[in-house]
Amino acid sequence: MKVLLLYLKQRFKPVIFAGLTILLILFSVSKPLEDTQIFVFILPVFILLGLLRLYDDIMNYQTDAGKPNRIYTHYHSRKLLSIQLAAFTFIFLGVLAFITPILAALLMLFLLLNDILYRLFFNIGNWRHYLPLLKYPVIVVLLYLLTATPFSQWTAGCLMVSIFCAFLVFEILNDPTFPIRSKPLILLGNISLTALIIGFNNPGSWWLYLIILIMGNLLIRWKHKVTPYLFFAFLLLAKIALETAQGILVLNL
Repeated sequence: MKVLLLYLKQRFKPVIFAGLTILLILFSVSKPLEDTQIFVFILPVFILLGLLRLYDDIMNYQTDAGKPNRIYTHYHSRKLLSIQLAAFTFIFLGVLAFITPILAALLMLFLLLNDILYRLFFNIGNWRHYLPLLKYPVIVVLLYLLTATPFSQWTAGCLMVSIFCAFLVFEILNDPTFPIRSKPLILLGNISLTALIIGFNNPGSWWLYLIILIMGNLLIRWKHKVTPYLFFAFLLLAKIALETAQGILVLNL
């Protein structure tokens, strides 16, 4: 347990993970400002993000060897953390299966596929930088599947593309070691914004689309140290605005 506590002290920042949890929930849940039940997702998503972070670190031990505050790079510590990760994951999925078996089965399928992808591609090229980002669109679509009425495959796909490209934008702006540099930044940012817009397609809201694209592009070009965080906040506000406009259209029909 001492090894786990030290790992959490070194690598787990509760404030950042709490903010990420809220972002993913609000971005995924249909009409989140009207649904008070979203609070029940906070703890499960928070725990899931922690488990996936530990998995990412364990798989990344060779790359991180020699870096300070990386207890998982030591063999004995990594072995203990791997055992604890397996145990906590089993417990998490077991509890989730009692609440929503379908969601637990889908999450288990993702964890298995994710592990296969890591073992096949992690040491090939720059895949190790992209594989940790896969969890975010998956969490988004699982939450959307759980809460959307009715479920739209088109909207789900657009949300996944939007959030994945948003995290690519974040990594480009925030991580100097990320293999994608600044040239594709504008393209990826616009893909993220456009995917979100077409996910809530409403021809009558062309003015809202224009505002989102203009403000989003101005924000990306700012390239300040707070820009990656502001882009997430802007994307979330854009999603809520698009969803609200869509709701108003339905009421007026």
